[in-house]
Amino acid sequence: SQSGDPLSRDAWLIGTIDGSRSRIGAGYASLLGSGHGTVALVKAPPVGDAAATFVFWADGALTDAPLAGSPFAWSGDGSLLAVETAPGAPPSGQTGSTGGSQPARLVVLVRASSDRRLDSGTDLVDGRFPVSFSPDGTRLAATSASGGTLEFDLATGSVARLSGVTPFGWTPEGGLVLVAEGAGVRIRSADGTEATPQLPPGLPVYGPGGSVAVLDAGQAFGAGAITVGRSGTWRTVHGLTAGEGTPITWTVDGSRCFVASGTTDSSRDLDRVLLVTVP
Repeated sequence: SQSGDPLSRDAWLIGTIDGSRSRIGAGYASLLGSGHGTVALVKAPPVGDAAATFVFWADGALTDAPLAGSPFAWSGDGSLLAVETAPGAPPSGQTGSTGGSQPARLVVLVRASSDRRLDSGTDLVDGRFPVSFSPDGTRLAATSASGGTLEFDLATGSVARLSGVTPFGWTPEGGLVLVAEGAGVRIRSADGTEATPQLPPGLPVYGPGGSVAVLDAGQAFGAGAITVGRSGTWRTVHGLTAGEGTPITWTVDGSRCFVASGTTDSSRDLDRVLLVTVP
């Protein structure tokens, strides 16, 4: 919920089964849930102060984070949290900003503790784009501040610097989806080998059971399309806003997906959610 002050928001936890809720407190700008009982809450900065700080909520208690920065992504099991910090600040520092187009340093925390699995050091990421963990939590992909993709091996600390491609999520088997402008899509395996999938043109989002949704990002607003399918059988739905930022959520078995879309009537934007069945 939000009061009249845009930087003074109440944080609530809503129980999806019984409808119960708990008030955490006011003064938070955003939150990022792990899906496993821990939530990272970004504090609303004082006026004129761009530094980002956050706290952890778990088991009814708040704990200060061990560093300043913006929480960006949890691993699938909720054990790791990727945090973007100011490029020049040490991981233990309490100052710095990860503002929109500013290069950012990437730190991976182990749960809500001070233990660190990764510090990207001089390999700065582009804070305008998301970072993502592989399904098994062993690798992390981010867009490099200097262009291309950074793929971090969290076990060894090594980094693969991939030029000319943008990271676009993962396959369920752990393949990193790379999109090259004008050159289609490639899937990079953990051993570094790459393969070109046979897909319709566009941006693929992989789901369970071999399902894939391909977003047509080349269409004008309101005239895009999404193609879904598996095992080489495809179905295309037209007339929606589809692009790089289009949210897609899969059912557990991958038989259907929810697609956030939008239309316009020249005076306002109208949001909608489509439920698309995979053939």
